[in-house]
Amino acid sequence: MSQIYRKLTKSDESGFTLIELMVVILIMGILAAIAIPTFLGARTSAQNKAAETDLRNLLTSEAVAYTNSQAYAGPTALAKLDPAYTNQLSSTTSGTTTTPATISVTTSASGSTPAYVCLSEKAASGTYFAIEDVATGSGAGGAGTYYFGPNSTPQTSTAATTCTAPPASGFFSSATAAGW
Repeated sequence: MSQIYRKLTKSDESGFTLIELMVVILIMGILAAIAIPTFLGARTSAQNKAAETDLRNLLTSEAVAYTNSQAYAGPTALAKLDPAYTNQLSSTTSGTTTTPATISVTTSASGSTPAYVCLSEKAASGTYFAIEDVATGSGAGGAGTYYFGPNSTPQTSTAATTCTAPPASGFFSSATAAGW
């Protein structure tokens, strides 16, 4: 019994050496240096995809509005068609501070030719995206859907491109070409 007691109460001074601890910290630092840039890249990509998805969803609602009335919906009517985007389509005022809408809607005047709608949004990553649908017209820049994104020129940090029909420079007829 006394031998068991001595084994249990025996002080053991074994542990990790300073070198072993430093090697573990070095390995953890290397893994962090690899993981952080990968995480930031994935975050930026997710923010860009969220903006693209918003614009595609709203363009679908605009197509419904055009089919029903032969005119594209403005921001207020679009918010009624797609209530999930009400906060992003309208500005809000709290006290003396007004927060602008995060998604802007530009439409042609009712009955004008060509009829078009342009939706634009600045992603949380700072990149501007826009999607323009031209309902009528022929030739270059005629009827179709056009995209503005990271591969577009100019891609500035202060404002998205101006929406016109036919589409302004920087718009592509292919989402892939625009960087979507």
